[in-house]
Amino acid sequence: MKKILVCILALCMVFAMVACTTVDQPSGGGGAGAGGNNTGSNNNTGSNNNAGSNNNTGSNTPGGGDTPGGGEPAAPTEPFPGKIAVFSGPIDQNEEEYRAAEQIVRKYGADKVVHVTYPANFMAEPEQIITTMTTLGADPSIGLIVINQAVPGMLNAVDKLQETRPDIFVVFCNPQEDAPSISQRANLAMNPNTPARGFTSVQTAHKLGAKTFIHYSFPRHMSQPMNAARMNNMQTECDRLGLEFVVLTAPDPTAEGGLTATQQYMYEDIPKIIERYGKDTVIFSTNCGMQTPLITSVIDQGGMYAEPCCASPLHGFPIALSLEVDLTTADLNWVIDETTRILTEKGMGGRMANWPVPMAFLNTHVGVEYGIRYPTARCLSTL
Repeated sequence: MKKILVCILALCMVFAMVACTTVDQPSGGGGAGAGGNNTGSNNNTGSNNNAGSNNNTGSNTPGGGDTPGGGEPAAPTEPFPGKIAVFSGPIDQNEEEYRAAEQIVRKYGADKVVHVTYPANFMAEPEQIITTMTTLGADPSIGLIVINQAVPGMLNAVDKLQETRPDIFVVFCNPQEDAPSISQRANLAMNPNTPARGFTSVQTAHKLGAKTFIHYSFPRHMSQPMNAARMNNMQTECDRLGLEFVVLTAPDPTAEGGLTATQQYMYEDIPKIIERYGKDTVIFSTNCGMQTPLITSVIDQGGMYAEPCCASPLHGFPIALSLEVDLTTADLNWVIDETTRILTEKGMGGRMANWPVPMAFLNTHVGVEYGIRYPTARCLSTL
């Protein structure tokens, strides 16, 4: 049985250092995503690899920086033996995960990094995931596979991989299947402290002045233990702080109709919800594809928003606000400042919050760099 090394990234890097921040002043203010007054310290001046660092000394224009979601990665000083594979979702599932993989390719070169994707409708095509994984394993030079996100079906795919390639170092980012099974297969697994976010998300909503907290999801997501634990903790914290907690079901974007049907549902349903419960209502959903219509509708209706499903200033806001952002080279400071400015101009100051750290980028980069440096990984760096 393989040992799992679990990095609870949100607990050690976010809850203790940055938390979520809100918009309530017209200029930057060092806020996270939506900018403004902080609910935790985020004034570090180190590199963007330091979670919570969003007051960096780099350029305040698009394209600055050299870290996850923060510009062109620095070239490695020395090569490593073998190859790395990054297994991400397609660009329409979570663009940040896809662009993070592109950053790794640009950093180390296409001759050293293989980037593959799982199908958009991964629930209906588990065989394709297995085929892609075993194809990677057939390349003897690949010694490290970083999977972000580790969606349902990845456990079976890794089982098939390890029948012939038990030597490959496997990294799971944001795994969605049960923890004991993951621990038997992954050399390293990373996930934000999803259950604890149930408490902190509601605490942020309370600081925004919310009276109601809406939770959108669907059965597939709620069958995942971490998501269920987060929702239960949201209920507990709402009860403690006096917020009404409402659970709603939306269409699954992997079901018939796909993401388009889910997004259209959110556009149509959220105005009704805010009309029913009032403008002091925070809307939360568990799915990446829901974030843009959710943010757009909240702004249009004057509601509230405490955080996205996947922590990041790049998640949902740039598209909803029509920001021209290349996620592969985006300067996080510029994105945060522009998001703050636009939301303030729209009268949404003090009503929306976000994280300053793009977890999807961070997970991929940490998984790759750890795998390169870990002594038993075949991609051992000479650094």
